[in-house]
Amino acid sequence: MKKLNKSLLALIICLVMSIMLSASASAADVGRVTGLKASAANNNIVTLTWNSIADADGYRVEYRYGNGTKYSAWATLTDTLQATTYKVGNLKMGYTYIFRVTAYDEVRIPFLGGVSKDFSTPSLEVSVTNTLGKVSGLKVATTTP
Repeated sequence: MKKLNKSLLALIICLVMSIMLSASASAADVGRVTGLKASAANNNIVTLTWNSIADADGYRVEYRYGNGTKYSAWATLTDTLQATTYKVGNLKMGYTYIFRVTAYDEVRIPFLGGVSKDFSTPSLEVSVTNTLGKVSGLKVATTTP
């Protein structure tokens, strides 16, 4: 009986692996995101834009930040975005932020009822530094002796 259970378990594992491999093999490569741009940081906010990919089901936006010599690890801002613009807020003053965007296809896994994301190669990176702007338009209204 134990031998039969082990054989059955091995067969089930092989079947599941086969299904997962066939699902990922059938996913179309959506291609690399192009045209990634970042607006100048304004009020601690930057707007990212990129070119649309017709076959993409969505996009993942990632970032890392640092002070020019030491940077954080990559972190995901969102991985369910369907638009080709994304606003990032709460940027720390004096830090440089590096962004990249990855397109994905959603792949349905037969018999398991799940969905997997097949990500493309990340876009080229774009960076922006959050600095104080120059003061302009300063005028003296009144003077007192």
